Amino acid sequence: MFTYATNFLIAPGLKRVIVPNQCCYNGFETLHGFVYQVHTHVLGRSVWLDRMTGKRGRQQQQDRRHFYAHPQLVAWAAGGVPTAVTLDLDPAWKPSPVIGPMMSAAKGVDSTVWVVTHTGSDAADPGSGAASGQGLIATAVVQQLEQDMGEVLQSWGADTFSRPHMISPDPDGNIWVTDTALHQAIKFTAQGQKLLEIGQRFQSGSDAIHLCEPEQVAVANDGTVYIADGHCNARVVQYAANGTFEGEFKLAVGSVPHSLLLDECNDMLVVADSALAKVYRFSLHSSELTGHSWSAGCCETQATRAPAYSLAPSCFAQHSFSGAAPDMQRSGVGRVGPAFPTPQQAEAAAPRLNMADFLAAAKRLQDRLTLAVKVESEEQIADIRRLYRSQSLKALQDSSAMLTSLVARPLEQLLGDFVWCLSAKMRSRREGAMPALPYHRFAAGDSVLLVALDAKGSVPRGQDTASLEATVFRVTQNQVHVAVGPWNSDIMEAAGPDRLWRMDRLSQEVTTKRQLAAIDQLDIPPCITREAALNLDPQDMASLWRGNLGIRMILAGSPEAAARAKHLPAWARSQLWRRDAGEQLRDIKTLNASQRRAIATAIAGSLTLWQGPPGTGKTRTLLALIQVLVGTLNTPKRLEEMGAVLACGDTNAAVDNLVEGLLAAGIKVVRLGQPAKVRPSLWPATMEAQALLTPKGQLAEKMRAKSAKEMERYRQGGYLHESLDRDALEQVKSEAKGLLSRASKLIAEASRDVIESSEVVAATCTGSGDAQRLGGRRFKMVVIDEATQATEPSTLIPLVQGAECVVLAGDPNQLPPTVISQKALKMGLDRTLFDRLLDMGISANLLDTQYRMHPLIAELPSQLFYGGLLKSGISAADRPTPASSIWPNPACPVVLVECEGAGERRSSGINQTSAEEGGNSYNNEEEAKLALRALWSLSESGPLGSVAILTPYNGQVRLLNNLLKEAGNPVLQHVEISSVDGYQGREADVIVFSTVRNNPAGTLGFVSDARRLNVAITRAKHALVVVGSAQTLANDRNWRAWLSWMKARHAIVSADTLPLAPWDA
Repeated sequence: MFTYATNFLIAPGLKRVIVPNQCCYNGFETLHGFVYQVHTHVLGRSVWLDRMTGKRGRQQQQDRRHFYAHPQLVAWAAGGVPTAVTLDLDPAWKPSPVIGPMMSAAKGVDSTVWVVTHTGSDAADPGSGAASGQGLIATAVVQQLEQDMGEVLQSWGADTFSRPHMISPDPDGNIWVTDTALHQAIKFTAQGQKLLEIGQRFQSGSDAIHLCEPEQVAVANDGTVYIADGHCNARVVQYAANGTFEGEFKLAVGSVPHSLLLDECNDMLVVADSALAKVYRFSLHSSELTGHSWSAGCCETQATRAPAYSLAPSCFAQHSFSGAAPDMQRSGVGRVGPAFPTPQQAEAAAPRLNMADFLAAAKRLQDRLTLAVKVESEEQIADIRRLYRSQSLKALQDSSAMLTSLVARPLEQLLGDFVWCLSAKMRSRREGAMPALPYHRFAAGDSVLLVALDAKGSVPRGQDTASLEATVFRVTQNQVHVAVGPWNSDIMEAAGPDRLWRMDRLSQEVTTKRQLAAIDQLDIPPCITREAALNLDPQDMASLWRGNLGIRMILAGSPEAAARAKHLPAWARSQLWRRDAGEQLRDIKTLNASQRRAIATAIAGSLTLWQGPPGTGKTRTLLALIQVLVGTLNTPKRLEEMGAVLACGDTNAAVDNLVEGLLAAGIKVVRLGQPAKVRPSLWPATMEAQALLTPKGQLAEKMRAKSAKEMERYRQGGYLHESLDRDALEQVKSEAKGLLSRASKLIAEASRDVIESSEVVAATCTGSGDAQRLGGRRFKMVVIDEATQATEPSTLIPLVQGAECVVLAGDPNQLPPTVISQKALKMGLDRTLFDRLLDMGISANLLDTQYRMHPLIAELPSQLFYGGLLKSGISAADRPTPASSIWPNPACPVVLVECEGAGERRSSGINQTSAEEGGNSYNNEEEAKLALRALWSLSESGPLGSVAILTPYNGQVRLLNNLLKEAGNPVLQHVEISSVDGYQGREADVIVFSTVRNNPAGTLGFVSDARRLNVAITRAKHALVVVGSAQTLANDRNWRAWLSWMKARHAIVSADTLPLAPWDA
């Protein structure tokens, strides 16, 4: 490094003096001006241009300068030049070609080291520091180093920087670099793709869009950006993740905020002031500034003389905060509402589209997902085949995989479907009451296969086992009600009342087909076929892609995904629309700050992720967003620009929750899907019900009634006293089918009219791919709940139908989708689109306040899974603990009942979920009995409200159900028993969790899955009882943390402290 100094003196009484310093460089390579600037820190003086002050004060870096090689050696002498320093090039000096002069270094999220240099990676290269013609350094200045040996892993940044200063990796793995000459803070991917620029290029300033020689960047987990805007502005500026100005922290006059340390756990931003040698603390979330200062440096004796250039946690951990920093104010921060970029800013932030790169990336994604979906589907089919090949019918029924020897009778009509009751065949007429069905795992909404059997309960020869498809509509102890279409209903009626039936679980063939169709649609415009796309000219193709290509590029893995996600959709570029959306949002008074921020972000970009931990009102926030969007559809132009909102969820329950909230808000919503899979109270919102109320629907109903009458006439051989020959009967049958066919066409037309007039269309992700019902309808605005429970192919189904603006809501810290094929798992089928977008640099908005759990139930999940950021919006008084002797600490509504020495047992794993290791399940009888005994103890003081027993294994679910039946106690008759996986997204007043595993080796299997633990302990509102072996659980670090938390609260009891239940006697 070259430096020079001057011995020119400042005369007494003068504050400054002009010093025409000159420097002769006897070399032959051009040197970048940094060798002229770096000395300012070394001298401890302020030096700029050719002026120098003799006292230490605010530092001003010099303008960009270059030393150029002189064609001849020049001998300088005194005379006209007070002091001259001659710099000669040492030909023996061989600097390291690896790193170069470093300005800043930082550790990345992957533990590699990131450095920013000033003259590129080879300081000895004659052109390494040269300007590229635009005042930019021509060589790469950002380098990623291996942490142990310092090996350079990659370099980038050529022709990008002019005076790079400090480098800062953010929590998402992106890299921020400040440039004091460009007056910018710039965000890159780890591969060097530019994502965002804050500040105007080569323009300094102190307003919302300008910076002046910024120093360092700090980024919060939610994407909020803090920039030390130090040398000119004496402030720290706050921006949203999309680069929108949110406010600033003003420091005292003369301050130079040089370094930042963000401590979100303690709600503070710490700022090092290099000019005043102070360190300040600011509160992140208070609407008022909470500013404190103390002298810089870890040792008080050095504090008054040490400039504060950098911060480390250990430096301030021992200091207490006291006193207020002078002249500090906070402006803008804490304002919650839609902070929109202008259309011009949004257009500038959106990278140019590269069609060739998009098509290549889409092809790679399509290849991987297509193969994974096919492999998973083949495994599902093979699983069923193995099941039926290796087990007897009795074994299959005993394993709850099927129900057999059922009789069927018609029950009722459900809109366009017919409901049949299936029950066990009575052994004799004297039995009286209908016998209970064996234990099974069929539930409402399941797709099933009904197989006709002969009188012996066997499949007749030559009959295909895939007889009839049906949907489970309702389940009771003695009956299963299924819904079938008109044709299948006719077949069941023709089979007669004595026909026996078998009910099997149906493979997800429809889901697979729609997933594959969505994957195939990824690289072609929405709502056209691949064949049609091949025949389009480029202009027509571009027209079809308009507005939708940005989302498709993000889905295909664009390296600029984070920037593309901030691009405004067409309707949001209108200033009037943005004003109306802001007013709609302000009118909703029931939202908390994080919910309001999430909505504001969603309506100011094209793709937004929301992370909703348990109980944070994720669905309620989605409903508020839809209310805002629908509230802006007040002109025909806006209806045309945005159209109806497509609201999806992974499960029918999630979609029903959305529909229920939308109806309560007075929004016109239509629910797609089979009515049998819809909550009965929401049937009026289904497409079929609404279609039947239209004139076309009413005419169709009359046709259906006439068709049914004619079919009855056909079966009876004609009306009373009517004699019809075979040909005449066939004519009657044909006319009946013709009427039914015409009625179906009318219903389809009426259904399309209903959809056209709706404000919101609600469906499961799979249901949104029903092309027959939607008729090629495009949806530009799509919101998806439970996005972290759906596989990526399922999520793509609603997104390839024209989406221009997307909101995905979910929680990656809860259970992922179930995948049974090990090959598909290796292909990443269990990795959701939500997770992949997070990895691509798109930050998630955290909903940070929960309203479900007693604050103590929520305390540990917040610490373990959400970095302590999850707060409680309710008090302990809002969730009173049930009175019971079971609580060792009455103030703590959580207890562990230790069950040591009760060994687990392996149970047959027929058709178990993929999570159950090796196709096997486990049960633990002693634990199951203790779980029921714990419930009895809790219920002694009165009703408990809703109660559920959860367990990781289906083997334990079955055992608990059997014990519950044997107990026969009315107190427990309304207790629900479920696997943890099956209960995700639900809640109960009281939860008992049986962990099952108890073995000398301390093996936990998937009980050690942190996401399963998170789901299990966050379902309870008032009380949580865990039954398990502390000795076994302690072998996992998350369970160990939970046990430590429980011990600290004296919330562990032994099994023998529980009183005996009546059935134990």
